[in-house]
Amino acid sequence: MGDHEGNDITIQDFISEHTEEGSQIAQFYAGKSVFVTGSTGFMGTVLLEKLLRSCPDVDKIYVLMRAKKGKSLEERLKAQFEGPVFERLRLERPGFQLKVYPLEGDCSQPRLGLGEDSLQKLKEVNVIFHVAATVRFDEKMRLATAINVQSSIDLLDIARTMQDLKAFVHVSTAYSYPQNKVIEEKFYEPDVSPQRLLNIVNNMDDAMLDAITPQLITSWPNTYAFTKAVGEAAVRQHSQGLPVTMVRPSIVISTAQEPVAGWINNVYGPTGVVMGAGLGLLHVLHCDSDRIADMVPVDMAINNIVAAAWDVANARGVGENKEVVDDADAEPPVLNFVASVDQPITWGEFMALNARGVEIPSVRCVWYYEFRLVKRRFAYLWYMALLHLLPALIVDTGCRIVGKKPFLWDAYKKIHKFSQVITYFCTNEWKFKNDNVHHLWDKMNPMDRKVFYFNLQNLRWEEYFRTYMRGLRVYLVNDPLDTLPQAKVKYAKLKIANYTLKWSVRILCVWLLLQLLRLLVL
Repeated sequence: MGDHEGNDITIQDFISEHTEEGSQIAQFYAGKSVFVTGSTGFMGTVLLEKLLRSCPDVDKIYVLMRAKKGKSLEERLKAQFEGPVFERLRLERPGFQLKVYPLEGDCSQPRLGLGEDSLQKLKEVNVIFHVAATVRFDEKMRLATAINVQSSIDLLDIARTMQDLKAFVHVSTAYSYPQNKVIEEKFYEPDVSPQRLLNIVNNMDDAMLDAITPQLITSWPNTYAFTKAVGEAAVRQHSQGLPVTMVRPSIVISTAQEPVAGWINNVYGPTGVVMGAGLGLLHVLHCDSDRIADMVPVDMAINNIVAAAWDVANARGVGENKEVVDDADAEPPVLNFVASVDQPITWGEFMALNARGVEIPSVRCVWYYEFRLVKRRFAYLWYMALLHLLPALIVDTGCRIVGKKPFLWDAYKKIHKFSQVITYFCTNEWKFKNDNVHHLWDKMNPMDRKVFYFNLQNLRWEEYFRTYMRGLRVYLVNDPLDTLPQAKVKYAKLKIANYTLKWSVRILCVWLLLQLLRLLVL
C-alpha cells in the first residue's frame, strides 16, 4: 500500500497475477450454488465480489434484493456491478455477471419475502451467507427484531429444505454482548429469549413497543446490539442438525487490499468521526484515548467468513439427509474476528494516525483540522458548546441576516446524535478470545492463506490508515486525488483563517479581562 502514496487509487495496482490452483477453499466452492443475504450492503458487496473473483468455478450465486420503484432487480444489480468495487472483477473475470441471480425478497418480511418460485430455486443451494442486518443503532424495535431475529429463524427453516446444504454462515457482531467485559467464542444467553421477544413485538402496537424498549435493552446500548444478541440465541436454538457457523467481526472499516485498497461506502462508526474531523466539521469527541479501538478491514473479515464456510463443511460430516451426522447436538462454532488480540490500537493512536490526512486535504473541507478526544463528559460538553454550538449559532444567525437558509445548527444536531453512538464504544473496553480464528488460519494451506488472507497479526496500522484516508477522500467525499493541488491552496487559506480567528478570540478575551480588572480597581 505504501507504494501508492501520493498517487490516486487505481485498480491496476491491485490486479493479481495469481491463479486459485492449489486452493482448497476455491475448490470447495467449485460447482456449488450460494445464497447471500445483504449482498447490496457494505460487507455483502465485498463478499459477492470476493466469491466471484477468487472462486471462479462457483456455479451460481443467488442474492436477495428488495424491489424498488422504477427499477428492476436486474437494473439494480447492473448498477451495483458498475461500481468501483467490481472494477477489478470486470478486468480479471469478464462475464462474471452471468453467475449471479437476484431473488426478490426482504428480510423484514416473513420467509424473507421470498415467493414460491424463489424457494424452489433455493433448494439447490449448498452454502448460505446470512449477512443482512439493520445497522441503524437506533432502529425501531419492531423492524430490528424482524431483520435481526425473525429473518435468521426463517432462513434456518428454509435451509432445512435444501437438498445438499454444506455450510450456513451467520454474521453477527463482536459487540452483541457488550455487558460482558470478556467475550469468548461461544454463545451467551440474552435476558429475553427469541420467542418472548417475538411475542412482545407481535402483540404490541408501535407506541407501547417504543415505550417498553428501554426496559427490554437495559444491558445493551441500543436496539441493534440487543437484537443481534437475541438473533444469536435464535441461531443457537434453530440450527440443530445443520452445518452452521457464526462469525462475529468487530467494527468493520475499509478494505486493506482487496479488491482495491481503501474502499468503503458508509460513514458508520469511526469512519464518520475521521471524515467529519477531516472536513473540519467535527472538532471534539467524548472518548477515552487510552481505550482499545477494535476494528478490522472488511476484506479480511470477508476472507475469514468465506473460509469459515469451508471449514464447517469439512469439520462436520454431512449425510444424505442434509443434517450433520457427527454430533447433532453440537453447538455451532463461533469465531470472534477481532484485531485487539493480535494488533491492539488505542483510540488516541487511531486518531493520531488519521490526523496525517491533513497531508491530502479535500477541496470540500469547510474548515481547518482541529480535533481532540475528551475523556471527561463535563469537559466534552464545554468543548462541544464552544467549538460546535457557538460557531453554529453565529453562522446561522449570519445566514438569516443575509436571507439564506440556516444549516449548521441542524448539521451539528445530527453530528452529536452520531457521536453519542460511537462514544459508547470509545469509552469502554472489551477483551476478546479469538482462538477459533487462529485455528482456522492454521488449517489453511499456503495458497489459501494467500488468496483468502485474514491474518491480523501482520496488519500494519500505519500503512493501513495511510490508504484508509485516501479511500475516504476518493470513495466517500468523491474527491479524486488529482484535485490535491487546489485542495492544498484552499487548506492553507483555511489554516490562516483558523489561526487568525483563534488569536482574535484570545486577544478579545484578554482585552475584556483587562477592562474587567480596570473596573474592579476603580
